[in-house]
Amino acid sequence: MTSGPTLAARAVAVGESYAVSFSGPANFGYVEDSAQAFVRSALEIRKGSHTVDVPGEVVTVEKIVSLLKRIEPKAASGLSIAGPLLPYPAAPSRRGIERLFPDWKTTSLEDGFRCTIQLYRKTQSG
Repeated sequence: MTSGPTLAARAVAVGESYAVSFSGPANFGYVEDSAQAFVRSALEIRKGSHTVDVPGEVVTVEKIVSLLKRIEPKAASGLSIAGPLLPYPAAPSRRGIERLFPDWKTTSLEDGFRCTIQLYRKTQSG
């Protein structure tokens, strides 16, 4: 279910229509940020165990569809939202990851979707 925004980016990349199957707010993070947190934890953290969130941006699905339409106006004309409000808990905390990695940077929602669209375009043409 939560892969809907990524599948919407794929639809934009390949010129298809897509309906995201849920609405409302959620935390959307870029996969490379999660991978970087995992790798850095394995290589840089030496003592103890830690539980941290890998925060992205908490936005609504409606904002994501609007962003995709702004990035690719023609390609995104077939996007829609056709689902219930996703029950989403409080926004994840940045404190834990920033304590472990003071230089932590999160990929912006727009940059993440631009990269995702480019990746899908490459996989379609190559």
